[in-house]
Amino acid sequence: MDKEIYGVNEALVLFKEGIKLKDNLSRIFFLKNKRIYVYSSSSSYSLTTNEFLELYKDNKFIVYLDDDGEIDAKKDEEYYGFKHK
Repeated sequence: MDKEIYGVNEALVLFKEGIKLKDNLSRIFFLKNKRIYVYSSSSSYSLTTNEFLELYKDNKFIVYLDDDGEIDAKKDEEYYGFKHK
């Protein structure tokens, strides 16, 4: 099944519905406390709506499902952060 592709304006509507999105670089985007959070395997940060619109205006997004076979970057980081004796 093909996944629907969204632009930034559609992304804002989906964020307000509590939906997480992913871009072609596997960054995950979601809205929390009026800020848009961005997670990747190497960084995480939050943006205002205006910053998001400016920085990602040319990006395309698909809906991100936690159980779609993707590795949760935060859990992966925690696992490899453990020190083995």
